[in-house]
Parts: sequence; C-alpha cells; structure tokens
Amino acid sequence: MENILKLHQLYVDSVLPTLLPGCGRHIVTTVKFRDTKLSLELGPEAFKGTRYDTKSKKFVHFTSLKALQSILNESSIRLYCLNNSNDPNEFKYFIKGKESILFENDQIKENTFTFSMCDEKVLRGNNALNLWRLYGDGGRGVAIIFEINLPENDFDKSYLGRVLYTKPDLDAFLQKNREFETENKIKVDYSDIIHVPACYHKNSHYKIEEEIRLMHYYYKGEMFAKYRGGNDKYLKDFNSRNEIVTYSKLNIGKLNKNYPSIYIKEIQIGFRHEEGSFLKIKKHFKLLMASMIKSSSWDVDEMPKISHSNLLEIYR
Repeated sequence: MENILKLHQLYVDSVLPTLLPGCGRHIVTTVKFRDTKLSLELGPEAFKGTRYDTKSKKFVHFTSLKALQSILNESSIRLYCLNNSNDPNEFKYFIKGKESILFENDQIKENTFTFSMCDEKVLRGNNALNLWRLYGDGGRGVAIIFEINLPENDFDKSYLGRVLYTKPDLDAFLQKNREFETENKIKVDYSDIIHVPACYHKNSHYKIEEEIRLMHYYYKGEMFAKYRGGNDKYLKDFNSRNEIVTYSKLNIGKLNKNYPSIYIKEIQIGFRHEEGSFLKIKKHFKLLMASMIKSSSWDVDEMPKISHSNLLEIYR
C-alpha cells in the first residue's frame, strides 16, 4: 500500500500538471490498484488553481418562467445527461484524434450529468443581452443567481468548472504518462482522470455561452442501476428534439455533506416584462418561496431577492 501511495504522489507531481496546469496535490483523492493497473480518480476540488477554476461561488442560470416554477415546485435543479447537449461533438472534441485513449465514450456520456450556468458577473457585462435572448426566453424569462459549494468529501463525483473553448494538446500528457509507466513498470488507468476535463472543452463557436458547468458523474453504470431500482433522482423526459433523455436531480435549499449545497440568492425577472407584469410575477414567486420556507422544504435564513433585470432601462 505504501508503494502505491508513493506512485500516486509521483504521478500527481510529474504527470498531471501536463493535463491540468496549476493543479495542486489535492487533485486526486482516490487511488486504487485495479486489474494490475494503477487507477486514479479526480477529487471535487480538481480544478482549484487551474484554468478551469471558477474563482467564484455565485452563478447565474438563464431560463424560462415555467422552468423556474418547476425548480421551485421540485425544490431541485435538473442535471441532464451529456447526450442531451446542443453540441453534437460534446466530449468528443477534447479527444479528437486521440479517441483510442478512452474506450467507453458512450457509456461515460450516458453517466455524466450537467447543469449550465455563467459567472453572475455576466449580468453586468456586454454579453448579457445575448445570454438573455438565447437562454432567458428572449428576455421574458428569468435569471436565477445560485450560490454553490462542492462537498468536502468525494462520496459522489461532483465538479464545478469553467468551460474552455479551445482544443487542448494532449501529446505532452500522453508522453509523460508513457515515461511514468516505463520508469515504474506499471500501467496507469487514467480514464477516470481524463474524462473530467473532456467535459469542459467545447468548440470556439460556442464561446458566446461563457459556460460554467456543474457536473455529476456516476461510475460504471451506477446511475442506471439506481434508475431501474426506482430512485426518483434518476428520471426520464423528452428533450426539445423529442428524444428520450435521462436527468438527475440535486436538491436546493438543503445542506447535504455528500452533495453540492445549492441555494437561490436572487431571481431577476426578464426585461421584456412591463412593471405591472413584473410585480404580478414577483408576488407569485415570493408567496411560493415563503410557503416553501415555512414548510421546511428549504433550509434558508432569508428569502431570495426578486428584482427586475437591469436591461429594462435599455428597452423602455
């Protein structure tokens, strides 16, 4: 066991920085010797200090009024299977030209669930109008500002990071990995390491999204086993293309040491609503949230703020 831990630390120090520059020693929390291979898994703070680091805990999710109603009714957000992405090259983009390094691409995508957001600072930036138009029902929806903290343990694999709109050069990592295997006479199963950043790279054509992604990964078909067992956190739905998709739920307003803690801090109503419409919508959601707090559906100290989008002045 002592030798395995030494190999683990050597790999973290000498190989992983070529894949995740800036990463610290906290990056890997699980190391196993499985099927004569050294197997490593990334911990929830894998992106800390790297270019994926969000450096923030507040994020905004643009969506429709109907979706907000659903979020509040269910006291949860939905993370959809990666196969539901609007980018047909999702995940594949990262490993294009190096497909042989991962052998279960489809299974990995089926077991990976994501929730898309932006840094809340975008609400005050030049791209706010585009994001409202694309994802906030053309300015008639809402912008939900969340505060999210990852769990302190690795009971479940949760990651929170900034999506990069570049294609990485994997040659340096693969070369370092080969050198490590040769020098230490051991094979390394790095599939559980490399698939995480693979979910955080997209083509530059999607750069306008400024996406920050909350990701949940369920290992080796675990999610489908739970789904078949009737766990209501793993459900089926139809997407906009009338395809059957799987989604997972994460509770909001509840502290759970094994899962991300997710709280709604503010709701901005879209700029397309006149003052009368805004006040009516505000009253509706304020009463709904008050009843949830009263019934202990949420464990919160204060009511989320409800405001009118600051783009209202532009469209008066």
